[in-house]
Amino acid sequence: MNFKNICNDLDKYCNKCKKEKNKVMCAKKFILYNYPEKNDWLRLKAEAMDNDYGYGFSLILAEAGIAFSVFGILFSIVSAINKNKTVSYAIIIIFFLVIVGIMIWSFAQRFSKIKKWKSYILVAIDELLNA
Repeated sequence: MNFKNICNDLDKYCNKCKKEKNKVMCAKKFILYNYPEKNDWLRLKAEAMDNDYGYGFSLILAEAGIAFSVFGILFSIVSAINKNKTVSYAIIIIFFLVIVGIMIWSFAQRFSKIKKWKSYILVAIDELLNA
């Protein structure tokens, strides 16, 4: 049971289900259909509560900030030493900054479904367990 895959599958399921606009009810139907056992609900709840995906994203943003700072310092040093090739170094640094930006964007996209569905899954499981 991989929580990221469950959130991705739930997103696909709820996008197909046009008549159900309530995300909690959609998550509840998805869980009942795919995970009918109470033990599955408990495992799913434990996995949702255990993983703190926001921490990983904060860490990536902090590392990207460090990378941007290092590239800025390198550019300052290179431009002070060699004023003739400043433009070529600037292009190289901008290229690396774009790569770091793409990496941040792809990380955010990978975990966007988890952020979207985690709270709805927890509420749906609580309703199922209390019913």
